Amino acid sequence: MSEETKPLIEESSLVEKRLWRLMLGSLVVEILGSLFWLNWQLTCGILIGGTLAIFNFHLLQTSIRGLWQTQSNTFAFKFILRYFVIGLVVFSFYYLKIVSIFGILIGISSFIAALMLEALIQFYFVITNHEEL
Repeated sequence: MSEETKPLIEESSLVEKRLWRLMLGSLVVEILGSLFWLNWQLTCGILIGGTLAIFNFHLLQTSIRGLWQTQSNTFAFKFILRYFVIGLVVFSFYYLKIVSIFGILIGISSFIAALMLEALIQFYFVITNHEEL
């Protein structure tokens, strides 16, 4: 079996699983908040940005895991390709002016919100001398 066809071990740590949940949770909060107080273009932008954040995080996980396990160029290509795909989608919506570019940036930032919440959780674990949950 060649290096590129070996199956990847799909083990996610507790932190990765929690990051997924926190990212989806922050995205839901952003979308629900924008539904009540903002216009539809910004809400759609947040939805598109959140979808891009989920896509980016998934490709980041699989490409890094693949690089570590197989040392394959295919995963390095996926790692770089995700930047071009995200850039192309953001540029397309910006050029067509269908949705708010600010909304897309807010949606993409759902990953940042998840990282900040995870940092607070880890800080709590350090302060209370608990192990990771």
